[in-house]
Amino acid sequence: MNARRIIAGSVAVVATATAVGVSVVAGMERGTGIERPLWVSLGVVLTVGAHLIPALSGGRSKAFRTGGFALWLACMACAMYGHMTFFSLASEHAGAERASAIAVPVESGRGLTAIARERAASESRIARLFAIKCKGSECKALRASVATERAKLSALDVERTEVERQRGKVDAAQARRDEAATDPVARVLSGYGVTPANV
Repeated sequence: MNARRIIAGSVAVVATATAVGVSVVAGMERGTGIERPLWVSLGVVLTVGAHLIPALSGGRSKAFRTGGFALWLACMACAMYGHMTFFSLASEHAGAERASAIAVPVESGRGLTAIARERAASESRIARLFAIKCKGSECKALRASVATERAKLSALDVERTEVERQRGKVDAAQARRDEAATDPVARVLSGYGVTPANV
């Protein structure tokens, strides 16, 4: 019997200490300055109350036990809210750490809008050149100008392809980062159509 009491007491102490630790961490994540120790103290009191009130109410009068039960329910609700805050913050911190380990490449060069604008201007110049009527040596210079503009278009197409390739890498890395930031358990559950809203 003594061994059972020792085991039961040890389990109770460990469970209470763990719950108090969770409440302390959750309280430290709330508020700033003097607010933090107050949140921590409140969380510890509520958690200890949730664990000890049932034991302290044993053998007392019915009215005492009724009041103790109501107080225990309030402590449990507040303690559970604090623990949910801890689990949510822990999940966010772990997700942020996983996401930060994925490097997102930096885009270099011009954007697609600037390239498209320059390409349109080059095509417009080619159209104007083709509209010019030439004779003799003038046609050779005109053809050279057209060839120059077409070379610019080819260079712009290469630049656009490179920018799109870089953007694809950035988008892929960002998608991996977003996936890493998501809680793995929540991701698995969402695959089965289970979300926090319908659990």
